[in-house]
Amino acid sequence: MGGAATGDKSSRASMDGTEKTGGGTSSHGDQRTDKNTAPFFSGSGALCKVDSPFSLLCFCMLLLREDILIKIKSYDGFSTFMKTCFPNIIFSEDIETGMRGITHFETVDVRKAIIHDLGVLNDEALEIYREYAPNTEKMCKVLGSKVLACSMDTSDHNQFLSFSFSYLHDNQDIQIKSVLCSPHTKLLRRDSNLRIYFSWKDSIVGKGEKVLVGHIGGHPY
Repeated sequence: MGGAATGDKSSRASMDGTEKTGGGTSSHGDQRTDKNTAPFFSGSGALCKVDSPFSLLCFCMLLLREDILIKIKSYDGFSTFMKTCFPNIIFSEDIETGMRGITHFETVDVRKAIIHDLGVLNDEALEIYREYAPNTEKMCKVLGSKVLACSMDTSDHNQFLSFSFSYLHDNQDIQIKSVLCSPHTKLLRRDSNLRIYFSWKDSIVGKGEKVLVGHIGGHPY
């Protein structure tokens, strides 16, 4: 539900000021119905059935969290609190480092763009992966229809695009694994230097059930 902070919780507007409609529209915050099932809302990390009080409460809590998140102007406060807003995402150990290089972070449009794209990754990236993998071009194209742009970086930059993630090994010890995050979305403008670098999933970190976000900010190289 990355768009909860925009004020209109029934639709998302693209960051260039045009609202997406039709097939390219993300369903975040929209009521959806599947045949032979009860209505549900899609939000950060879960499909919340309206006939489940607990699920609906979780959905509302996530909406509230993202409304709070957009008001946080400090790097450390924002990076800490955003980890509670996107339960399908695992952030790298040094995610705040890249964010500290973002100029004008105090402006609402910058934070809104970050929240929007994290919401799309949280809500839809794993579903896109399951449907289209291993066709990375198609995966990026589908995700790109829901954000300003999504593409793979060049292999020449791979040495700069591996980020450290922590995970619990055998439910006992915390371990660190370096994961390549080449796919990225662009923030604010299609020619923007600001990106969110991510990995669709990892078999160890998140056990294949989480999106990994390695870097939020300018080029890490």
